[in-house]
Amino acid sequence: MKYFADENLEYPIINFLRDNKINILAVREIMKGATDLEVIEYAFKKNMLLITSDKDFGELTFRLKRPNCGIILLRFPDGDNTEKAELLLKAIKRPDDENTKSKFIVIDQLKIRIRNVL
Repeated sequence: MKYFADENLEYPIINFLRDNKINILAVREIMKGATDLEVIEYAFKKNMLLITSDKDFGELTFRLKRPNCGIILLRFPDGDNTEKAELLLKAIKRPDDENTKSKFIVIDQLKIRIRNVL
């Protein structure tokens, strides 16, 4: 699976994922300043799962029914990126859920919640 990091995902987290062999591209690297709609459309066209901290992608997914290949929404307070990066990697590599595609995954410090997008 390929991943697409929204502009709000910190570079230390992106680099941590890359160091752990996760195929991830950052919005800042190819389309800095893109709108949420442009980001979700690009990720869908390129068959990428979007990683973001922006709750607006929940609205785009469930209320506006924008097609996507899956979204991971990170809900953490500002601060240390280490815990966030480790929990994100754990969610990506979940052995009990082989395929994160077409899922809306919410990760916070206490739990990982998964919903089907389709």
